Amino acid sequence: GFGESINPDESVAAARRSAFSNLRAYNVPTNGRPLTHMLKGKYNKALVLINTRKYNDCVGNPYLGVACKWLGLDGITVKVHGNRNPLSVFPAFMNALANLRTEEQVVYGLGITPQEFKSNMKPFYTRAYGNRGVFGLN
Repeated sequence: GFGESINPDESVAAARRSAFSNLRAYNVPTNGRPLTHMLKGKYNKALVLINTRKYNDCVGNPYLGVACKWLGLDGITVKVHGNRNPLSVFPAFMNALANLRTEEQVVYGLGITPQEFKSNMKPFYTRAYGNRGVFGLN
């Protein structure tokens, strides 16, 4: 957060209050691939696209790649379009993570159970995603 004051202690306290008022929690699964779909976030003129990747590394924007490693997201590509100012890119990245859905949320949105999805749709998704382990279907 940011804080302004003549006294440095007051500005630090204001910055701390501002930072703690914007804390968010994200449910990032740790088994298999964490992404079930492409994530898109916008803020001002910055557009951040997060997609799954075949290999277990983060490529794309260097700052967001480090942030993804801190969050435990492996095997993804982070692309930034438009404004590349960090003060616009990081809120766009957080807005993209707000769209993160688990496998169960995606499958129940389709109207089937995860067991039905894995038994009926696994060959299609294996072929479509090129053995990238989407939904942990290796």
